[in-house]
Amino acid sequence: MSPPDRVAAIILEPVQGEGGFNPVPVELMTAMRAVCDEHGILLVADEVQTGFARTGRLFAMEHYPVKADLISVAKSMAGGFPLSGVIGRADVMDRVEPGGLGGTYGGSPIACAAALAVLDVIEAEDLVGRANAQGAVLTERLRSFTTRNDLVPVSPPRGPGAMVAFDVLASRGSREPDGAAAKAVTARALELGLIVLSCGPFGETIRLPGAADRLRRHPPRGAGPSRGGARRATGRMNAVAQADERQRLALRRPDLLREAGFVDGTWLETSERFEVSNPATGGVLARAARLGAAEADAAVAAAHAAFPAWSAQPAKARADILKDWRRLILEHAEDLARLMTAEQGKPLSEARGEVAYAAAFVEWFAEEARRVYGVTIPGHLADKRIVVTHEPVGVVAAITPWNFPAAMITRKVGPALAVGCTVVLKPSELTPLSALALAVLAEEAGLPAGVLNIVMGDAPAIGEVLTTDPRVRKFTFTGSTPVGKMLAARCAATVKRVSLELGGNAPFLVFDDADLDKAVAGAIASKFRNTGQTCVCANRFYVQAGIYDAFAARLAEAVAELRIGDGLEGPTDQGPLIDDRARGKVAAHVADALRDGARVLTGGAPAEGAGAFYQPTVLADVARDALLCREETFGPVAGLVRFETEQEAVALANATSAGLAAYVFTRDNSRVWRVGGALQYGMVGINTGLISTEVAPFGGVKESGLGREGSLFGVRDYVDTKTLCLEVEPV
Repeated sequence: MSPPDRVAAIILEPVQGEGGFNPVPVELMTAMRAVCDEHGILLVADEVQTGFARTGRLFAMEHYPVKADLISVAKSMAGGFPLSGVIGRADVMDRVEPGGLGGTYGGSPIACAAALAVLDVIEAEDLVGRANAQGAVLTERLRSFTTRNDLVPVSPPRGPGAMVAFDVLASRGSREPDGAAAKAVTARALELGLIVLSCGPFGETIRLPGAADRLRRHPPRGAGPSRGGARRATGRMNAVAQADERQRLALRRPDLLREAGFVDGTWLETSERFEVSNPATGGVLARAARLGAAEADAAVAAAHAAFPAWSAQPAKARADILKDWRRLILEHAEDLARLMTAEQGKPLSEARGEVAYAAAFVEWFAEEARRVYGVTIPGHLADKRIVVTHEPVGVVAAITPWNFPAAMITRKVGPALAVGCTVVLKPSELTPLSALALAVLAEEAGLPAGVLNIVMGDAPAIGEVLTTDPRVRKFTFTGSTPVGKMLAARCAATVKRVSLELGGNAPFLVFDDADLDKAVAGAIASKFRNTGQTCVCANRFYVQAGIYDAFAARLAEAVAELRIGDGLEGPTDQGPLIDDRARGKVAAHVADALRDGARVLTGGAPAEGAGAFYQPTVLADVARDALLCREETFGPVAGLVRFETEQEAVALANATSAGLAAYVFTRDNSRVWRVGGALQYGMVGINTGLISTEVAPFGGVKESGLGREGSLFGVRDYVDTKTLCLEVEPV
């Protein structure tokens, strides 16, 4: 360690890594700037971030609220010539004589000399020719791999050169990255003695240096060169990892963990599988059956065939089965909670709460089954009588999300079964295990075959069947707004009844007269439940100027106390995000806010260790047009924006196409009515951050959806209204 008076400059690379997307922590940069200022040391940032298409900035230093004294760049080749440049403070640039730092080639003489030396080596050793030859071999082998191998979908290789790259994809033919699978491939390659690098904004890119080709010809002992041997070795490795994850689950009823689909009362297996992983560890929990269009069609046929008998059951008979289902859910609540924590990542305490919440919907709609009342309307003529009845709409197709893998199912399936509909359910492929466990218990409760069917796997193929099949008369979806719009458009061809619960962008308004303790507690409950992965979680925090600093300090203090970790390993407050892509989006939103002057009060970076963890974060002085305010972050980040007047706060809150939920904290009753009425949202929490309950209608306005779920209003979307007009003959 050198003393400060012996250090002339500190040189750092603001954005590091093969993917060009591993930023130095903001806190380190800020501390480095302070040390340099204190001791008169130059802070030099190394090179232009040429991957600006990925990171959004040409110069890496633009990612930080810190300025370097010098920014220098040197590239080995630019059309056959060395390229270098330097940007710096005027007083620093003018101090070096003669010519200042702008000397040769308009750049740094030292950088130019280094670039020329590199060119000499490249030419003398014929590195370009050798790299091209090696790259051609690698590229050809990778092309063969992409067409022959069905273990991991990958993009076509790109190169050639000293290093060839390909992307690991979520499914064949898609462009969606799969960072978790890339990590598994990288780990397996290391076991086989192959040198590979993983990079990219979501960790989905794998790069192979030329040396890997030579190693592949001479694999280490025990790693057979044949494709079949590699497949068997990978299978054994996955089996061990899966066994470890299941052992950690410690289910009292291991049979609740199912991997097969459920169609017409039969557990349906297929040869094609997809992996269900624990986002806290990356370990494989299950290899579920990958179903597709054929199985979805069979499920619709089963539901269609079961509908006449199920709808003809007396309401009490259907209610009794639902009550037994609810009883079994509560009896096995701990197993269901552990399974949910393992596949979704939420803290175990929250998973237990969700199981109870899911059971509450079943109970509520079991009770509502006997209260689907009709009405009698006075006749318009003396000899007429008018009776209005409600009848089950028919086969219901339901698509549910990964963030609440049990409650979102019972909130849709409960009312459908209660009124006499039959259901085809497609849960998220990220979290199908909770759905399948609920099906086990529904079958035990006496639900007849075909009344509830579950298909998962090839989402586009299944979705096509559910939205276009004329036998499906009702379609319900919870998920993103763009996907919801697309699915609703497909349903229009057969004029299905549609209900949608789509994305939110919830404003959280704190006025000067708010109870500070309640406001902070409400912010924690709303923003950080399920690690910020709820459609109704606060997304934009608008805080009035008079209370802004106090609220920011108290919220940051409370958030800093939240415990991060794997819910199966002990008490936690924050679990992982669902996957690396979700964590990448959160990081991008934070980086965007910091570029526009936001300050980190706590958190602000990915958490250390395995899993898709991100530190619970509070940012102050967020710009009103930041991504945090314009898009749904779906992560544990609270960005605070200052406002002055009530009218300003309402205008900011309503400046979005979303309209699901909003929150207001004030002790002024008149303001409660004014602001509550002015906010363009389907649900408004007043002095509370928790608004979801089975007894209240849940849903949004504008582009946040159609229809309502829960409460007595939740039944209406599953019944058709029929008018009977009777002629009464006179005596």
